[in-house]
Amino acid sequence: MNRFSDQMNNRWEPRSNWQPNPGQPPNSDWGPRSNRQSNVNWHDSSQPRLDDVHIFWGGRRRINSKNFMGGEIVAIFGGFDIDLTQADFPGEQVEIEIVSIFGGGELRVPATWEVIVESVGIFGGTTDRTWHPQSVPPAAAPAAPAKRLVIKGVAIFGGLTIKN
Repeated sequence: MNRFSDQMNNRWEPRSNWQPNPGQPPNSDWGPRSNRQSNVNWHDSSQPRLDDVHIFWGGRRRINSKNFMGGEIVAIFGGFDIDLTQADFPGEQVEIEIVSIFGGGELRVPATWEVIVESVGIFGGTTDRTWHPQSVPPAAAPAAPAKRLVIKGVAIFGGLTIKN
């Protein structure tokens, strides 16, 4: 007999009381679920332009460029998570074009950016969940935000969520 057969036939014992970490509750070494997934599969990018295509696939990208110039995102039967909270751009305005067909995604922006959504939804749509100041008297109104992000796109049986 070979060594493998010896191990399988002579040394194998069923483990009916198996625990991943004996003496500890399951998953105790991983921490809370939110902490486990917060940095999983994020791709950090310092590229000034965002050009992502997701077809039957998904991706998570964190943009940390201080010279961000906008870009394009296409999701067809796929999804995306884009984090712009570390990004900055010269000038007052930058534009991102998004096409979502049977797909969707989430876009996170800094709280100081003004978001303008110009999108069309066909059995889909775009949700802007960013913070918008309530109407306040003109004397107490803060200055207009220095940065403006314009989202242009279409969602066909898909969607996009924008939040801070």
